Amino acid sequence: MKFIEKSIAQLNKRIKVVFIIGSFSLFIQSMPSAFADDYEFDPSLLLGSKNNININQLHDSNYVDPGDYDVDIYINNRFLERKTVSFQLNDKGKVIPCFDQQQIDEMGILLDNESNQDNGQCLVLNQINKNIVDSFDASNFRIMIAVPQILLKRRPQGYVNEDDLDAGNTMLFTNYSGNYYKNKSNGQTSDYGFGSINMGVNLGTWQFRQQASYSYNSSKSGSNSEFNWIRTYLQKPLLTLKSMLVVGDIYTTGAQFSSLAFKGIQLMSDERMLPDSQKGYAPVIRGIATTTARVVIKQNGIEIYQTTVSPGQFEIDDLYPTSYEGDLLVEINESNGKVSSFTVPFTALPESVRAGRFKYNFTAGEVNNFGSENSYFSDVALQYGMNNTVTLNTGVRVGHQYQAVFVGSVIATKLGAIGFNSAFSNADVGGKNYQGGRLGISYSRTFSPTNTVITLAGYKYSTENFREYNDVLGLRKSASNDMEWNSSSYNQESQFTLSVNQSLDKWGQLYISGSISNYYGNKGHDAQYQIGYSNTYKDIAYSLAYSRQKTGQMTANNTFTPITTDPISEDMVMLSVSMPLGRSDYSPMLSLSSSHSSDDSSYQTNLSGLLGEDKTLSYSVNADYDTQNRAVGSGLHLIKQLPFTTLSGSISNGKHYTQGSVGIQGALVAHSGGVTLGPRISDSFALVEAKGASGASVSNGMGARIDPFGYAIVPSLVPYQYNNVSLDGKNIRNNNIELLENTKQIAPYSGSSTKIVFKTQVGYPVLISVKPANSLALGENVYDKDRHIVGMVGQSNQIYVRVENKKGTLTVGKDEDSCQIDYSIPEEKEADKLILLSGQCL
Repeated sequence: MKFIEKSIAQLNKRIKVVFIIGSFSLFIQSMPSAFADDYEFDPSLLLGSKNNININQLHDSNYVDPGDYDVDIYINNRFLERKTVSFQLNDKGKVIPCFDQQQIDEMGILLDNESNQDNGQCLVLNQINKNIVDSFDASNFRIMIAVPQILLKRRPQGYVNEDDLDAGNTMLFTNYSGNYYKNKSNGQTSDYGFGSINMGVNLGTWQFRQQASYSYNSSKSGSNSEFNWIRTYLQKPLLTLKSMLVVGDIYTTGAQFSSLAFKGIQLMSDERMLPDSQKGYAPVIRGIATTTARVVIKQNGIEIYQTTVSPGQFEIDDLYPTSYEGDLLVEINESNGKVSSFTVPFTALPESVRAGRFKYNFTAGEVNNFGSENSYFSDVALQYGMNNTVTLNTGVRVGHQYQAVFVGSVIATKLGAIGFNSAFSNADVGGKNYQGGRLGISYSRTFSPTNTVITLAGYKYSTENFREYNDVLGLRKSASNDMEWNSSSYNQESQFTLSVNQSLDKWGQLYISGSISNYYGNKGHDAQYQIGYSNTYKDIAYSLAYSRQKTGQMTANNTFTPITTDPISEDMVMLSVSMPLGRSDYSPMLSLSSSHSSDDSSYQTNLSGLLGEDKTLSYSVNADYDTQNRAVGSGLHLIKQLPFTTLSGSISNGKHYTQGSVGIQGALVAHSGGVTLGPRISDSFALVEAKGASGASVSNGMGARIDPFGYAIVPSLVPYQYNNVSLDGKNIRNNNIELLENTKQIAPYSGSSTKIVFKTQVGYPVLISVKPANSLALGENVYDKDRHIVGMVGQSNQIYVRVENKKGTLTVGKDEDSCQIDYSIPEEKEADKLILLSGQCL
């Protein structure tokens, strides 16, 4: 017996298996894989009936018991999806993953005709094809599969299996915000209040939304308040059509005709439903390979794509949009060593569409804000990418005594992308007919040798009688009410816009932008432009900007207000410098700026940063000086991000004034488990459930934590993409709670509200020392009363388990070799982080 004990002791010393407290849990396989590779146990050293067991789980860090597990699947180092995979014991005594035919098909792995027979078998990938290699990482519950490109179905980058898309759960939710502002100036006191809600409820893929606001103001002259319903609409994603249906208060896109707010219906293409590599514009690459070849695509010398193609013609249509900056260099590296290359122009405008792609927009309804029974209209807009070079655009707008047609195209050339468009309108206003046209041209180009980017240059010319539909409705109403209609599009003769960015490498960045608009009649013209330069020196950032604005009208757009024809010009120069006051990531930031106009100069100083252990309190302290009024001002602004809401406050004072404000914003979600508070939510969000895990923090949750009821809000998810949601359990308040999962993955619909459940284990953490020593087999499984594995036997006859009850019985081993341990937790030890007990296995 002493010989056995000595052999075991030497064995333990040799393999250096160090069992810390957490390693006695079911996840012991997460120990570093290096241990598994360096040593192998000889079970014959463990003599006796109680020691004659399979202890692979001790020297194989990736060992799991046979069964079904939820694991992440990676194909050629790219995440694919999360699946429930069966692990079975093979004829060599190893537990390996296997897949049914449907799972293999969903992973995009091509099977030969013999393997493709769905006979219900669980297939091992390496047995299907020896060129397929898979490995299991138990610490992350991840299966890495290496598959030759020729054995994979062709799928675009960023592909998401439609079966994985989650339409969400039924919830009622709202974003809310409230602000109170008090100002005292020249002896007069004013109070202002504003609150808004943006609420919704989801029933399957039907999504109801409503927005409302309330405002209040009070001063010496009196007070008033107003409540407004801003928008109410119903939307539904249509996955099969890759479209979104919206009914209610909507806005037109404004891409071809003027933007309108209306009540009605809209059905339009939704590119968010496409894989990332299919969104936006990128050219289709076509070429010929004489052998199995590696194709590499570069832009501005940077590799952006690589794949393997078979001999013959190939086509690559899943390039990411990257940016509209620089032609593409395509290199074909043949297996015989030959390398060939060619260039594909990459120039585009916002209207550009991928070759073969079709986009549409249908709209019908009644225009808001004009109070006319005859403000109904309908829009149809179409876009089609004929090839890499040409995109066609067309559209029609029809309303009461109004018709308009739009025709356009984008042509991608080596000299840049050029867009042409024309529109014609026919309208009746007050018994008079107006017919006119509009012509437009736009240009975009990146000049690689000089790094000059012309992001957009455009020119539009309209005849005097061209009318947008909002102008027609405004003119009709103004004629009946003896008012004057004004908008930026009404009687516009021409408009020129320009935006240029010039990179100077280490010398910084230069930009120029501006626009000039001319109008018929006495409306004059608008002109504005900006020139700026920015750069950094070590940790110091600095910029210099000059702007000029000249306008012949000072009025709001789309209003019935008089026109001011006296031109007003204003020139301004601004210099700003910012630097961190320290070297850490959370060092305070000091900003200095100076601005000068034709009649005034001002100077500002600002110090900002984050405070607190969790960096959820932000502050900003500022001081300024105005030369015109010879006035000094100062202020303090604070924002505190709490797990359930965001609070803000500010105070400032200056010459003849003092003001203060407080604010609150956040979200409220009502669900089957109660009501949960959190940070403001976006269009797609998630509700996390982790029962008992109060205090656990949510990754990317803007400070959100699991509340006392077991819930938290993940404020934002990217629709139609895989999102990882993680919990950090180090701050769980209850020692008797353990997270069994800390990461989940979800691919939501747009607008969805999805519930994500994390499994938790409730129980007391117990370490039992079993007497006599060495009476149990090292690595033997430990079971609870329901025959669930809750731990294993470690060194020195110690067992770590988490038990639900204060008293109970544990079973070590199976069948005739099993024995039972009775345990009882004393009341004085119930709150211990680790409860130490001793017992016998009988």
